[in-house]
Amino acid sequence: MAIRSTNFDAASLASLRHAKRVQINAAHAQTQMKTGKRITSVKDDASGSAIAATLKSRNVGASEGERNLREAAAALGIAESAMNILADKLNNLKALGIRAYTALKVTTNRTLIKVEISRIKESMKDTIDTAEYNGRKLLTGGINNAAVDYGIDKITFSIQNCAITQLGITNALNITDGNLSAIHVRRISAFVSIINTAITRLSTLRGNLGATQVLVDSAIESTQANIDKTEEARSTIEDIDSLEAQVNATTAQSQMNLALQAFLLSMQDNFKNASTGMQTMQLLMQS
Repeated sequence: MAIRSTNFDAASLASLRHAKRVQINAAHAQTQMKTGKRITSVKDDASGSAIAATLKSRNVGASEGERNLREAAAALGIAESAMNILADKLNNLKALGIRAYTALKVTTNRTLIKVEISRIKESMKDTIDTAEYNGRKLLTGGINNAAVDYGIDKITFSIQNCAITQLGITNALNITDGNLSAIHVRRISAFVSIINTAITRLSTLRGNLGATQVLVDSAIESTQANIDKTEEARSTIEDIDSLEAQVNATTAQSQMNLALQAFLLSMQDNFKNASTGMQTMQLLMQS
């Protein structure tokens, strides 16, 4: 309830002014409690408000930077999954080569093995071609020195080319479908050797990818820690503890009640004085 001025003596006017000030303070305390903010307007703390605004702006940039890093982490995760699939397929190829390395296999057996090898090679190509993030091919050299700005700093990373030819697997990769003669043994041995080389190359590429993932994850952690610290600093300046806000609001309300009581008492004194004055005037007029 707003308090309006009225014409009374000096004591009453002083009580009224005090009640108005207390009313303003009570309203401010209620606003603090509702918003959870110690600074509800610039006039509450001009310098603190400016610092809090700067910290908030800094965190906006850092949060977007963290999003960029998480996108990079997602792309690396897709590449890792694809490389894991390639590793499994290379192991399957090696197993097929060793399986063919026995005189107990007949021509039909080796023909079936050749068909399975061909299918695995095609599925490897599909895995490589479909590994992409936001339209960017991940395993064919599409990510080379890609820059990621995360506000505090920036990093560049690459995902090395894992194409079939880069792994050393050529179209000539083959095993014989005939009997296990000397020339057939040499072909199978060459096949297994090529696959072993591909496995070693892919292991190196996976290791490099893992190092890049560690770099990106570390940047995410440091960025998140910086965001948390900056938000903590902003909160210290701008926010108010809920218990503190409640105490302030309760105290302000009590002060408001006391101020209103003081104002009402001063009004009662005025009325009493006015009544006494009227009675005195009546007695004088009657005498």
